[in-house]
Amino acid sequence: MTKSGGVLTALCLMLLLAAPGCSPSPGGNTAESVLTQETAVYLQAPLAFSNPAPSPSPSMPNPALPADRLPADDGVPAGGSAAASDSKELPAPDPAPSATSLTIPPAGSPSVTASVYNPNQAKVRIPVLNYHSIAIDPGNPAALTPDKLEAQLSYLAEEGYTTLTLQQFTDIMEDKQKPPAKPVLLTFDDGYTDNYETAMPLIRKYDFHATLFMTPGWVDKPGYLSWEQVKEMQKAGWDVMPHGMSHPKLNQLNAERQAQEIIEARKLIEAQLGVTADIFCYPYGLYNKQTLAILKEQGFRYAFTIDQGFTDPGQQPLQLKRIFVDGNQSLPSFIRRLK
Repeated sequence: MTKSGGVLTALCLMLLLAAPGCSPSPGGNTAESVLTQETAVYLQAPLAFSNPAPSPSPSMPNPALPADRLPADDGVPAGGSAAASDSKELPAPDPAPSATSLTIPPAGSPSVTASVYNPNQAKVRIPVLNYHSIAIDPGNPAALTPDKLEAQLSYLAEEGYTTLTLQQFTDIMEDKQKPPAKPVLLTFDDGYTDNYETAMPLIRKYDFHATLFMTPGWVDKPGYLSWEQVKEMQKAGWDVMPHGMSHPKLNQLNAERQAQEIIEARKLIEAQLGVTADIFCYPYGLYNKQTLAILKEQGFRYAFTIDQGFTDPGQQPLQLKRIFVDGNQSLPSFIRRLK
């Protein structure tokens, strides 16, 4: 390697989180590479909380992060953006033939399915918790240790929270069911093997419900679930919905490729599990007007972003908020985000 080539490589490695596009493509579609890339996107687009901001607490700087991306309050970025990420580092998507910039309709624009909502539901606020990998990976915001997950689940149980199935969630959103005193929806993105090996037994221990947003194109790849495992999770009471066929950055794809990613993921889940997979979760939290139009055309009822805050019936059905569960945060910080 030439001296200039070595310098360039070093610079790319140093800028991995600051500019993911400079980094070399992952060597394979591994769960580790996916979580890293998703974390980088998440940190590049810090999220704002619509619920009251928690009191700031000191956090140790992460030397791997640029100064303007240092986490606030136990690792959750401060600031606001409608686009971000979700979990392990994903392989870079194929070059998009016609990249489009992220464009999100104004908050006051008409809802895609606004007619199903009752204005009397305005007081309903549901924390939809956004988990990813349940593993020991120090410093990775998208990986939560098993001990931390159990502590969080124990807190929810002790405080009387009711975990919702997706059917219960949608019934509450559509005013077909009265919400429990403390509702919460647990969501796990991507489909990591540790969701089956570690999260599922803990969810079962507390007699809780959970939802898996999976990437069907990654089934059986290293670090990802098999269909047999997914089916066992479904039998254990988990809802399973699509998260894109190959976990692409949808806003960088043209309409045809976006449709393929969305429709094929849905078809495969429905064929394997015998369910109606009409609730979507945006890979990396990224989407644009084309994405919204495709989801509406294909009959998707709801879609989850990683825009931060409680979910309520007044939100756009295809732009629902969630609360990112940061692997670096403490239990008190987790609890504050539920208030």
